[in-house]
Amino acid sequence: MQVSSRKWGGVDTEECGDVNSTCNSFELYEMHVNQPYRTEADIFMLGGATTDEISVATERGSVQFDENGEMKISDQAYWQIKKIGAVDYSRMKGFNHKVLFHSINIVLPTTKQTIYVLKLVVTKDKATNFSLLRTEPFLSLRMNVSIFNFIGYNASIEGTGLIGINYEPDVFTRDNHLNLVNYSFTNISSIMTAKELKEIIGEKDDEQPLGVASILNVKSGSAKILPIYIYDCQFDQCKCSVEIPARERRQIGVGGAIAFCGKTLLLTLGLQKLINCSRNVTFAQPKLQYSINRIMNRYEKESNLFNDNHQLFLPQYQKSNTNNHLNQKYKRKIVSNVTKKVNYQIEVAGGAYVSLVGGGRGEERFIAKKSLSEYMRKQGEKAEDILHIVDDMSRPWVTFDNCIISW
Repeated sequence: MQVSSRKWGGVDTEECGDVNSTCNSFELYEMHVNQPYRTEADIFMLGGATTDEISVATERGSVQFDENGEMKISDQAYWQIKKIGAVDYSRMKGFNHKVLFHSINIVLPTTKQTIYVLKLVVTKDKATNFSLLRTEPFLSLRMNVSIFNFIGYNASIEGTGLIGINYEPDVFTRDNHLNLVNYSFTNISSIMTAKELKEIIGEKDDEQPLGVASILNVKSGSAKILPIYIYDCQFDQCKCSVEIPARERRQIGVGGAIAFCGKTLLLTLGLQKLINCSRNVTFAQPKLQYSINRIMNRYEKESNLFNDNHQLFLPQYQKSNTNNHLNQKYKRKIVSNVTKKVNYQIEVAGGAYVSLVGGGRGEERFIAKKSLSEYMRKQGEKAEDILHIVDDMSRPWVTFDNCIISW
C-alpha cells in the first residue's frame, strides 16, 4: 500500500498528507476490508495486477468486504476539516479527484451493517448516492469515475440499486464523464419502496421520472451536456422490485438492470448484453382501504347468512334488490373519506429504462447550443469546425450499438 506525493513513497493507514505535503496517488493490490477506511488521495486506483505487469496474474485481483467494511474517498482532507495548530483550513477548496477501478473483483458480504461499501464524499456543495459506490449528495465534474473489468454476482440489496449516480445541477462537459467498460453482473436483485427514491437537490419532482434499477441508476435532471460511455458489459438475471404506496403521485421509471434519466444526455451503449433481466412493480394497499375491504367482506357474509335464513319469506328478486340497497348504503357510509381515484405514473422496462427529458425542444436546445459554442471558442476551435459539432452534441441521443437483449 502506497500513499505519497513524493517519488520515494510512504506508508499510511487511514489519513493522508498534511498542509505542506498533500497526497497525489493511492494504489493497492491486495486488501481485505473489515472496518471503515478513509483516503483523501487526488487519484484513487483500485485494481489487481494484470498479465502485462505480472505474467502469472491470470485471475483478477479481489477486494473482500465484510459486514463492517467500508471505504470512503474524500476530496476534503482531514487537515481541512480539523484545525491544525489552531489554524482553520476549512475554507480551502478540495482537490479534483480521479477514481479508477480496474481488473478487480469486489466481494460483498451476505449481510451488511452499513448502507454502502464504497463512498465518494465530495465537499458539501458538490457531491452523489450509492450502495456499492455511494456519493453524496451528488456527483460533480471535479470527480471522474471509471470502472473497467468489473465483476459482480449473487447479491441481494434492499432500499437502493447497486450503483446510483445523481449529477450536480447544470452539468456541462464534452468529455465522457462516466466510463464503464467490460464489466459483468450476474444474479443481482434489489428490493425497494418508492418512498426511498429521492429527487436531486433543486429538482422539481414533476420534471422527470425517478429512475431506478438493480445495477446502475444515472440521473441528471438539468444537464446542459453530459456524455456517458458504457461498453462491452453484461447483465444476466438482474431484477428490480419496487413497491408503490397508494399516495404516490410522482413519476417513476423502473428498469430491470439499468436506468438513465436526464436532460441532454449523450448516451452510448456498445456491445451490451441484457439477458433474462426483469422488473416487478407492486402496489401497496392503503391501510384504511384494507380495513374497509375486511369490513365489507364481513358485512357481505353476515348479509348472505341473514338472507339465507329468511329465504322462505323473501322472493328471489326482492332478496337481490335488498342486498344491493344495503351494500350501496353501507359502502357510501364507510368510503366517504377514502380517495376514490389513484393517480399512478409508473413506466416499466425489462432490462434498460431510458428517459430523456427536454433538451431537444426549441428554447432548451438554443441554450445548449449557445453554451457549447462559447465553450468551444474558448478552447480555440475554429468557427468552421464548430457548427457540425454543436448540432450533433446539443440534442440528447441514445445509441445501442451491437447489443443483445434476451429473456
